[in-house]
Amino acid sequence: MSWLQGHCSFSIGLGIDSRNFLLHFSPRFDFGVDKRKIVCNSLQNNVWEQEQKEGDFPFQQGSVTTVRFEYRREDFNILLPSGKRFSFPVRFNVGAISYLTLGNLQLKCLTIE
Repeated sequence: MSWLQGHCSFSIGLGIDSRNFLLHFSPRFDFGVDKRKIVCNSLQNNVWEQEQKEGDFPFQQGSVTTVRFEYRREDFNILLPSGKRFSFPVRFNVGAISYLTLGNLQLKCLTIE
């Protein structure tokens, strides 16, 4: 995937529909008070929950990058391009992810295992 030039962040949403994201992954280059932060959150019934912020920011504007999301029953295991991993809790149970949304991002390859 590659980040689209001229934007201050990009996002990947994984869930069941536009009102319910188990994970909203949003690296922010310069977005309000968030500079070079990864912000993760969940959206349930169109209501945002508590943000989780990560300080490791391995992304470069305009470059091609890879992020791996492993969906487990209790959390997402997220592998960043730097090799660092962190987890984000699954806050509500849906069974299977059936919805993907991308913001300010060009998808080059998607692998589902």
